[in-house]
Amino acid sequence: MRKIVIVGGELSSSVFSRWYRIFNQRNKITIITDTQYPAFYRSVLPLIVSGDIGVKEALAFTPQYLSLFSDIILIKDVREVKVDEKMVTLGTGDEIEYDKLIIASGTSPLIEGYPLRNIEEAVKLRDIIKDKDKVVKIYGGLQGLWAGEVLSSKGFNVEVFTDPSTGFYREYFDDDIWNFALKIAEHKFKLTDKRLTKCDNSLKIIYGYEKARLPTLNIELPLREGILTDNLMRVNENVYALGSVSQPKDEIFGHRFVPISDYVTAVQGVIAALSMFERNVRGVLQSFSLKIGKIYLFSAGYTKSKAERYGIKVATTRLAVPLKDVISGDGKVKVYVKAIGDRERGRLIGVQIIGPYEALILGSYAYSLILWRSTIDSFMSLVSPYIPGEIFNINPVLKSLHALWRKTLEF
Repeated sequence: MRKIVIVGGELSSSVFSRWYRIFNQRNKITIITDTQYPAFYRSVLPLIVSGDIGVKEALAFTPQYLSLFSDIILIKDVREVKVDEKMVTLGTGDEIEYDKLIIASGTSPLIEGYPLRNIEEAVKLRDIIKDKDKVVKIYGGLQGLWAGEVLSSKGFNVEVFTDPSTGFYREYFDDDIWNFALKIAEHKFKLTDKRLTKCDNSLKIIYGYEKARLPTLNIELPLREGILTDNLMRVNENVYALGSVSQPKDEIFGHRFVPISDYVTAVQGVIAALSMFERNVRGVLQSFSLKIGKIYLFSAGYTKSKAERYGIKVATTRLAVPLKDVISGDGKVKVYVKAIGDRERGRLIGVQIIGPYEALILGSYAYSLILWRSTIDSFMSLVSPYIPGEIFNINPVLKSLHALWRKTLEF
């Protein structure tokens, strides 16, 4: 019987455990975690703080369900991981042997404040944040903006601080898309583009301004503000890294990124499990989505600025496409789509979308098109749900691809 040991209770490691069990019911899986609720969606933690949802709604799997296919050890810390000896030493001094090791130990805040990393911390903040007259200051990147949106929509006085040195949104959105989104969002929180140094008597929440939290390792692993992995989440033959502690290679050009989306980290768990059984599986793309004010934003793959930074010759299109509103029945609602293509290889490498909730559904579709690494020429054969006379049924992503295809002909 082989032993699978998971250090860290994140969504990615819980999803891995569930998918591994599909292929093997015999091997022992042990999750070592410091939270009672390992299988939680981190993106919904602000909704617990605001009181919109309870603990149960934040879970992919309940602890009871997870314990059906994993042994869960609840402990504050791991003292050391001896990779050469395939041994994990707990803070109590107990040792656990493994055949395969999954590191998903999450993050720790870079500055002092109230961290928002798990359900226990969210419940603690919910109990603290009762006075809506109190100023709430949130420090973080795109995740911090989402937390600001949730709390400000409930009537809290919220100021979101971002670190200008990080260009926090530029890994996911180009300046033109980002500035336009802020212009039309009508958000209620205050956005301050500077570091938060002093917090006076305000409540300071750290949500997104964090670093990888690594257990002590007695062997040198490939590190750069996180554990470097290949596109299948492997560090080496017996060690994998998942979630915010990892830096996987993307499936487009093999450049590394830190996953911050629940959906990407969950897929990391699936990929790691499937790769252990040598299934034919693809990796992940850098992707993120959030709601600001009255709009939704989605990004997948490369931005124009990031692609150019790597020396890629790009072609871009930006379209505003009317979308049939299911409530009013008219086409006054628009979806804004920016598509980024690689001119030389003739491939779609990035998409950014602004619009109503349907923008996220279109984003999922666009993510799949990028992941498959097909040529833009091949996309011309995709079927669009077009009905003559129903002009609002044209798929905005496909319309953008047609425009991008024409642009690549200029190369």
